[in-house]
Amino acid sequence: MRHILVMVLVCALAVTALPAFAGPELACETLFALELEQSKATEAKAIKQPKTAIARLNAFKAELSIAARQSGLRNATVAHQQVAQLLHELERADKVLGGDQALVGSGMFWGLHTLLGSPAVRGIRQECGIIMRDMSPVTGLAPLVSLKFGSYLKVVLWLVGLPAALAAITALIRHLLRSAALRERQSKRLICKIPAFLYYGNACTKTMIVDISQTGIKVIASHQDLGHKYVGVHFAGQAHKAKEKWRNKLYAAYKFQTPITEQELQAALATSTFNICDAGIEKTAPACYHDGCEVGCSKHMAPALPLKA
Repeated sequence: MRHILVMVLVCALAVTALPAFAGPELACETLFALELEQSKATEAKAIKQPKTAIARLNAFKAELSIAARQSGLRNATVAHQQVAQLLHELERADKVLGGDQALVGSGMFWGLHTLLGSPAVRGIRQECGIIMRDMSPVTGLAPLVSLKFGSYLKVVLWLVGLPAALAAITALIRHLLRSAALRERQSKRLICKIPAFLYYGNACTKTMIVDISQTGIKVIASHQDLGHKYVGVHFAGQAHKAKEKWRNKLYAAYKFQTPITEQELQAALATSTFNICDAGIEKTAPACYHDGCEVGCSKHMAPALPLKA
């Protein structure tokens, strides 16, 4: 009878203490899920299921709010603000891009990369490691097990702590894999839909810039890769030289040889969603360029994705 009363008391204390730990623990679990989502998208540089990731971001924001009120995580307030800002930018991008999930997923990849690499979220990641460690049967639960509550309680506590320890190890492995795969960002990338013209000297492509910063662009790649590493990029009445940084079947990224100015960046963004014939490309493009010049042109390489208006 005495053992039963002790068990009831322990359960009551656990239920009473649960809200104090729910915020930090749930925030940690959601953070691990976001890291996994990011690592899976490393090769394609785009989140395959943006709606699922947005749902996780909303959950993360709510859990950070709880953790901030309970002082469960030191960086929760700053991280909450950053998540809210990213969700706002993604909502705006979704409207600008007309719900194009492929382009939204691309922008979300870089947004998540910036968020997960911020000092506040990195601090939370370290705190989550401590929380998971303290929940393990070897450390956090050891003092409780040492009390003479009976063999049944020891088994229950061990079963509760073992999944937590396994979760911490799994999360650590995921974090190491993600850190090895992602590269550093040099400037903030902005989701867009800017008509552009790439000129390789003996070939060209009419394409679309899907995100841009002062140091580079990401575009819909040409269907065929001729191995050109240096290109002339024409958009919004501007001409820039750039070098290819990476490429896959659908997209390619180029770094400007000279970073563009803030004024040039804003002028380019102003042409986002413009029809390609109204975007000012002809001001700097080669003389052969004109509306419809790709039809029957032996030098033109079609883009890997259709250019939606």
